[in-house]
Amino acid sequence: MNKNPIPEILAPVGSKEAFYSAIAAGCDALYLGGKDFGARSYANNFSFEELGDMVDYAHLFDVKIYYTLNTLVKDIEIRDLLQVLQSLVDIKVDAVIIQDMGVYQLILDHQPDLVVHGSTQMNLHSVEDVSLAKNLGFDRVVLSRECSLMDIRKIKDQVEIEIEAFVHGALCYCYSGGCLMSSLYGGRSGNRGKCAQPCRMAYTIDDEKAYFLSPKDQMTLGILPDLIEAGIDSFKIEGRMKSPEYVYAAVSIYKKYRDLALNLLEDNRVKDYKVSSQDIEILNQLFNRGHFTEGYYKQHNSDKMISYDHGKNLGLEVGSISYKKGLTIDLDQPVSKEDLLEIHVPGQLMTYAFQLDHDADEIYMTKQLFTNKGDLINTDFIKGHPGLKVYRIRDHKLLEKFRDYHSPLLSIDYTVMAFIDEPLQVIGSYMDRYTVVLQGSTVQVAANRPTDHKSIRKQLAKLGDTAFVIGDLTLLGDESIFIPLSELNQLRRQICDELKRQILESYQRPGKSLTEYSLHKTLPGPRESDQGMETGSAKREGQDNCHQFSYLIKSVEQWETLFEWCKNHGETLGSQIGFLYLDVNDIQAKALIHILHESQKLKQSLPEFSVYLALPHVLFHQYNEILMKKLQDIDTILYDGFLIRTLGQIKIARDFNKVFCTDYNLHVFNEPAVEAYKGLGALRVTGSLELNRQAIRQIGSKSTEVEVLIYGRSPLMNAANCLYRTRYKKCQKSSDGHRLVLEDRKGEKQEVFCHCDFCYNTIYNSKALYLLDQKVNAGVLRLEFTSESGDEMKKVLDEHGGVVLKDFDQDLYTRGHYKRGVL
Repeated sequence: MNKNPIPEILAPVGSKEAFYSAIAAGCDALYLGGKDFGARSYANNFSFEELGDMVDYAHLFDVKIYYTLNTLVKDIEIRDLLQVLQSLVDIKVDAVIIQDMGVYQLILDHQPDLVVHGSTQMNLHSVEDVSLAKNLGFDRVVLSRECSLMDIRKIKDQVEIEIEAFVHGALCYCYSGGCLMSSLYGGRSGNRGKCAQPCRMAYTIDDEKAYFLSPKDQMTLGILPDLIEAGIDSFKIEGRMKSPEYVYAAVSIYKKYRDLALNLLEDNRVKDYKVSSQDIEILNQLFNRGHFTEGYYKQHNSDKMISYDHGKNLGLEVGSISYKKGLTIDLDQPVSKEDLLEIHVPGQLMTYAFQLDHDADEIYMTKQLFTNKGDLINTDFIKGHPGLKVYRIRDHKLLEKFRDYHSPLLSIDYTVMAFIDEPLQVIGSYMDRYTVVLQGSTVQVAANRPTDHKSIRKQLAKLGDTAFVIGDLTLLGDESIFIPLSELNQLRRQICDELKRQILESYQRPGKSLTEYSLHKTLPGPRESDQGMETGSAKREGQDNCHQFSYLIKSVEQWETLFEWCKNHGETLGSQIGFLYLDVNDIQAKALIHILHESQKLKQSLPEFSVYLALPHVLFHQYNEILMKKLQDIDTILYDGFLIRTLGQIKIARDFNKVFCTDYNLHVFNEPAVEAYKGLGALRVTGSLELNRQAIRQIGSKSTEVEVLIYGRSPLMNAANCLYRTRYKKCQKSSDGHRLVLEDRKGEKQEVFCHCDFCYNTIYNSKALYLLDQKVNAGVLRLEFTSESGDEMKKVLDEHGGVVLKDFDQDLYTRGHYKRGVL
């Protein structure tokens, strides 16, 4: 008996063809989406009529279907979402994958029988994160791609929950759920399933241009035994936008090596585990970005994980180019005219895609070269670049091979009993587990041509587009019988329908529902009376339209500027000066304690003034010690609570007996999300940066517990892979962190903070969000400072306090999503 659980092979499905190819390749489960609310809105998603048939078809083969609801949902979409939830219950999907805590609240309230999986968009990566998800009733979590094998083992050891992890396909540069680059660049939100992938473009750092934000694709065949031993329950293959051929090949290859690894582990012969170069070459040819990486399972970051010179499919090298009397391609392997080839020009980040006009084996010569769109390529550049490599990015014959698959079918064995003057009896069975016995009309003597074995089999084999195929046929009875063919057709249809019903009724759905769960039962750790811990906005409940202001800072200089400004304007703004957030990512321990002591002076003159510690956006186990040491060295009387950025950080607040507020990266996007976080004990919630003014008014004007950013450089990404290391090929950990400038193709310059204590990067928008001159409907309005000097900060504070009035400068500032929203 194998002591290791068998991880399911989870296939991506973005089209009907990919659906059938995934099942034909032997997947155990697949994930797909409908027309709305999925994180791949540009896939060929399905109507519920289609989905109902697909769910039944998959369940006939014991294949589970997980439905993706992993986007943020607007309040105006909730009515539609509730209809979707009802439809998912009706068609009996096996689970839904969600990101939005508001969606969780709606499922809890309206469809608690649904099984829920936490999407990778939730950025769950620690024992504390996953424990809370389990306590909420999640049956499974899709861990952050950045989790190591050590992280996964620790989670599996301490939390009894299913773990799903990515094993193959594209890697996002950003921690999933935290990317705002696409939405702030062009209004297409990755959190709404419409990512434009600006990370796959070239950027410049310190005069060097490269694809700094474009990770290579992940491929983990070589470490599947390690992943199995770590306790992963589901091997997830990325690629809902990929072709059916890609899906078939990836599923079948991963299934092959999963089974091999399990057998070798059972026999204690894991040292014999090997992956063939041919299989790796197949995956390389189907899609790769600069070949493959094993991802974060055995390394936290590395410049070798980045596809530095190429931001899209690299394909497979097939030859090189020279130029004599014409263009010559010296081939390392045969190519066909249907293949799509590319020439790469090093140092220029340029490619030229083309097709040949005939098949070629060793050499190909031409005087003219055309792109795959029929445009003539100017080949003069080749003369100055001898030896340019040629890559095949589409292999026509390989695609044909994986296109020519046969969908699996269930074999029906028939027994036909046909005795003259007795009722016809037809028995259909599948796997000796499911049997249907039907009776027809009285069998007659044939007047002319008898109904023989061949004729009966022909009619019973007409199974069309069902999931069945005829197996054995046993005919018992007299000779010279007559059975109407129409009757055989009718009996065949009835047998198929009844067998299908029996199989589907016996299908066992995995997991548990949310019926027994409640937000208020999930609070981790000892819970003291919240009454004695309430501060700030909780004291102001019922005081409609009475704003308070909060300020987030990252340095001592910023504190000194804010301190002086608050002293000078305390009489004017009074109780509106509400909250101070100190970012522990960037303020070192001694400076943090100094600021906390100094902040007590403001509390004397501003009685409602509260101080919160803003925790890291990511907190893996190995960095938790650093944070705990920082916090334990601080007298808890010096601060009032925490600004949390992961779900698991609720436990930190409880352990220190402090209140907490949620930051905008936890994406409060709708009213149910406000209620969900309040149910978890949040004193305040910060609205998502992707909300527009109508949405802010919807959730903010009804609650003094909603906070909104009105000034600050919005974080485009939080990322594990270090830009400093990628650019300079070395790690120079600094307690003060590093600062870089990332320049895009339009010359916009984004600041990068490397938070070395917790080993992650934040890329900030080049323009600060500026809503100081807008009437924003929320209980608390926040000003957030990143790299502003004291003088720069004072100018902003003066504008905020009404000391100086100025016109909006679009060269310096942005309205973000306030007026345009997101798609």
